[in-house]
Amino acid sequence: MTRNENMDNLCFDYAKFEKEIFVLKTRHPDISLIKAAKSRMGRDIFALCAGNPVGANIITGGFSGSDILSVKTVMIFAKRYFSALFSENQNEMCEINIKKAAAERRAIFIPCINPDGAEIFSKGISYGPDWLKKSAPFIGDKAADYRANAAGVEIERNFDYDFENRRKKERLYNLAVKSPSNYSGKKAFSEPESAGLRDFLKKCRPNLICNLSSGNGEILWRSVRPHKNAQRIAGVLCSLCGYAIEADIGPLSEGIFRSWASVNLGAPSIDIKVKRPSRFAGFERIYAELEEALAVASVI
Repeated sequence: MTRNENMDNLCFDYAKFEKEIFVLKTRHPDISLIKAAKSRMGRDIFALCAGNPVGANIITGGFSGSDILSVKTVMIFAKRYFSALFSENQNEMCEINIKKAAAERRAIFIPCINPDGAEIFSKGISYGPDWLKKSAPFIGDKAADYRANAAGVEIERNFDYDFENRRKKERLYNLAVKSPSNYSGKKAFSEPESAGLRDFLKKCRPNLICNLSSGNGEILWRSVRPHKNAQRIAGVLCSLCGYAIEADIGPLSEGIFRSWASVNLGAPSIDIKVKRPSRFAGFERIYAELEEALAVASVI
């Protein structure tokens, strides 16, 4: 049994994940499997879409290695979305006619932006494939809280929003080296994951971006230059899932990717901080609380 099998079986294995993607494509041949980017170890980072991706609403997960919960959440929702979209007689999901809504607004799902980091977090050095062992010098014994990619760079921190200021702080606190977390890299977009995602999103010109990650059940929308609709959309989603909304005063949450997307894509960009499983609420309950909000986020 590997380290995280007690966490509602939220372990990650890229080969199984890839197979799951291809099975979904076989079930629904009209899904486009777009290779949005490559990981540091050459894995495909898939975007799932039906129809023209330009102007779509994008739902992402798995920025951090430890965000396997968000990977599973996005993947399960994508399966249910496409089942409703391609059904011959049952197109409704959460009382939304997905087929009719998708004619006006399509959805793109990128379930796992950091497959290498997810496998490091899930398997650790001892249980991982041979390439994992090359990461041992900077992972040490910290794979249990691993956020970076296989090169020791935290992908969200590799976007160019406020990059130089972060690098100065990292040097000040001796964090400017490969690490399980908090290292932005030598230069912005040095990593294939962040560079590929940047290029893909700029081509798509999204209408909305919702990024899922592990947290305490809240929705974050603020940035230095938030889109005029970001707070309103965050409020709607909060009302549907019962999550807390980020206050419009006080210190900004870090949200590097959210801030980059707001400035460079001109689209509302929000973070959904998915509750972690506990002995009081397993993954099934957590997902059920979110499904309606995700359904609205896919078509709004």
